[in-house]
Amino acid sequence: MAQQGMKPLPINAPAKKPIKTIIDIMPSENPASATEKQMLLNDALLVAARTGDNARIMQLLNAGADIAAKNPSGWTPLHFAASFKHIQTCAILICKGADVNAKDERGDTAMQWAACGGYKKTEQFLKSMEWILSVTDNSFMNPFKGCLSRGG
Repeated sequence: MAQQGMKPLPINAPAKKPIKTIIDIMPSENPASATEKQMLLNDALLVAARTGDNARIMQLLNAGADIAAKNPSGWTPLHFAASFKHIQTCAILICKGADVNAKDERGDTAMQWAACGGYKKTEQFLKSMEWILSVTDNSFMNPFKGCLSRGG
């Protein structure tokens, strides 16, 4: 029964337009532009890194999200993962090619944000990754290059 002052909806009323989700942007038949799809994938990747949702991160990267995506403040997925103490997420992002030396608009790296937050384990992990990657900068020597693409 309709409340007083409200008209009941006709039975054949059109449904409201659904909210876009990651599932909506991945199929190729979706009319959204390639740029819009990329922006949505990148935004979803930043959120997944912030929340430490590793399965979602892998899904988004496999769908074409940019590992080097940045928000308006210049934060990358690695900045978010480090700032929320997600060490495993940091490891996944680095294995997938995240730049441990990427700087935000203020000039700070993910490791510096971890240090600023007092997240010692995350800071130490990123510091060790920075060192390992600096001494193994050739891709054929880098033990982390593509480590997750092999399923490991």
